[in-house]
Amino acid sequence: MLGAGSGRDGAGERGSDKRSYWVIARKDEPRDEVMVLARGPASVMPVFSFSEEADLFLWLGGFGELWRVEEVEGRNLVNLLLDGYADVDEVALDPIPEVQARPVMSLVAVSRARFIEALIGRSFDTPLPDSPV
Repeated sequence: MLGAGSGRDGAGERGSDKRSYWVIARKDEPRDEVMVLARGPASVMPVFSFSEEADLFLWLGGFGELWRVEEVEGRNLVNLLLDGYADVDEVALDPIPEVQARPVMSLVAVSRARFIEALIGRSFDTPLPDSPV
């Protein structure tokens, strides 16, 4: 489960953000699969500040009943982006479905590395793997 209580505790944990965020995950997967959208050649993970925004995104986007909104703490979102979804190019914070295919998406999407840096409140000394320099 990606929920707010999941994740590592103790020393060495990546990130310290305990705020909640919401991602969209598949309902029918034995392990959580988080929604990743294509925007041209880039892959984008939608992340939401409020569960209601994620619900609205699902409804307006017509994604059907295969997806659900899942809460995740900021520190666990960092782990998710560094481990299981290290190949994601960008993160879109609070996107709306109408702009996912338009150039406007670039206004709400940032690189995965910059999003992680914002969550943990510091820059990395070296670039993250697969991140632009």
